[in-house]
Amino acid sequence: PSHFTIYWKIVMPLVKPAWLTLIIFTFQGIWNSGGGSFITKENLKTLPNLLNQVTSSGISLVGTASAAAVIMMIPPIIVYLVSQSNVVEAMSSAGIKG
Repeated sequence: PSHFTIYWKIVMPLVKPAWLTLIIFTFQGIWNSGGGSFITKENLKTLPNLLNQVTSSGISLVGTASAAAVIMMIPPIIVYLVSQSNVVEAMSSAGIKG
């Protein structure tokens, strides 16, 4: 067997939970990045940046800020739900070795 086959059949199943955890945390970090204050055009601003702008506007826009926060939570939840079964499966199989 080739090196790639050995890696794919032996190493990859053992490091799968670590990869999935890394993917989840990386996605969450990229998704929540504010983009900085250097963006001046409204159509280029990221959703976290706009959320900060709305929340700093005052108490009159609480409903808008809450709606934006719920919309911001949807993609990370979807990424977690898609990869959650693989993480749990890999963790449970790692504990049954013997």
